[in-house]
Amino acid sequence: MIKNFFIILSIVLIVGGICWIFYTKKSHQNTLVFTLYKESGNVFAKTGSEEYAAISSESVSLPSGSTVKTEDGVAHAILSDNSTISIDSGTELTISDNGKTETKIMQYVGKTWHRVEKLLGRTYEVETPTTVAVVRGTKFGVDVSDDVLKSSEVYVTQNSVSISRIAIDQGKKVRRFTKTLETNHIASISKNQSESDISVSPLDQQFKERPWIKRVEKLEKIFENKKPKEAVKEVIRELKTDPELQRIEENRKQDFIQRVKSNPEVFNNIQKNLETRMPTRQDFRESGKNDDALSAIKRRYDPRTGSDVCKTIQDGTLEKDVNTLNSLKGTLGLPLPEIISYLNELKNLCSKGALNQEDIKLLMDKTRSIAPDVNINPENVKIVPDSIPTITNNPIDQIPLTPTNQIPSIQPLKIIQQ
Repeated sequence: MIKNFFIILSIVLIVGGICWIFYTKKSHQNTLVFTLYKESGNVFAKTGSEEYAAISSESVSLPSGSTVKTEDGVAHAILSDNSTISIDSGTELTISDNGKTETKIMQYVGKTWHRVEKLLGRTYEVETPTTVAVVRGTKFGVDVSDDVLKSSEVYVTQNSVSISRIAIDQGKKVRRFTKTLETNHIASISKNQSESDISVSPLDQQFKERPWIKRVEKLEKIFENKKPKEAVKEVIRELKTDPELQRIEENRKQDFIQRVKSNPEVFNNIQKNLETRMPTRQDFRESGKNDDALSAIKRRYDPRTGSDVCKTIQDGTLEKDVNTLNSLKGTLGLPLPEIISYLNELKNLCSKGALNQEDIKLLMDKTRSIAPDVNINPENVKIVPDSIPTITNNPIDQIPLTPTNQIPSIQPLKIIQQ
């Protein structure tokens, strides 16, 4: 009897110990964090299905599985093994790190530079819409274009990277055609290529002149023989004092602005959002006494009217207009949250420098009218030096603006990320 008791007790202890080990391991995975450092600009992060939240401090600890979006900012992520990721503007990625055997990065768009520590038995993987790159210890970069093809580039400057194409087979992602990318080589992969095709070439001088690559080269000298945390903080300091780094950074910013502006999806999205989110003249008429306020808001934030929307946003009018829209809730049958969301998208575009007078003229040339019942002839648009564009002979210009003292104080502008 006593013997059986000890046998049962031993079994219980063994099973309990196994469960405890599994629980603590699982708990460790769930609470494991990486540190995100905001170098400059607007940087956002979210966990799971939460909405993006702006990073306001120099650094923040985020749980494994968090998603980072840089907008016009630049950031650095330091992982549990001291591997680091430098994140360019216009980048979005999810970082998953179990702390022991693997790190998985899902990069949706943008540019990243990875410094991966050498650890036995540990893998580091970056997946894009077209490619998977697997390494064990190296320095390499990943670029994902923001066009419909989501073309990817993987380039390596130290050791090698194993790359595979991603294909869809019966609704599931599969890896095909694996190739080893050696030091100082770049691979290009696009959705419109053959599934057995990965274009590989040496890194040439044109590649080395890219603003992001020049920046990476400069940062590598700072990161050399330093702990990641110390290196990131030195980068932030050097940006304020080093003329060479400042020049490189300015070139990088201009390159980013041109990439945003050259993407036709930017303008197509503005046009689509104007058609689906902004009220029409019929909406104005049906809204009765709020006709003037809504008409004025539409005129101020529709680039096709010739309005300098970025100047309007920068001078603080946007917050007042959002308050006006909030005050009209319950009195209109209009999609006010969608309208406010559109205004915030314009704000983000303006913060990137993605809209100027030339862009506004291009928008007007493409669309020609604000809505089916409000026709605007591009010939009526006149650009006055050092002034905003204006529309002549347009009835909507006669609509008076809402006096500031009649605008109720509701909630401050809430940035809505799409």
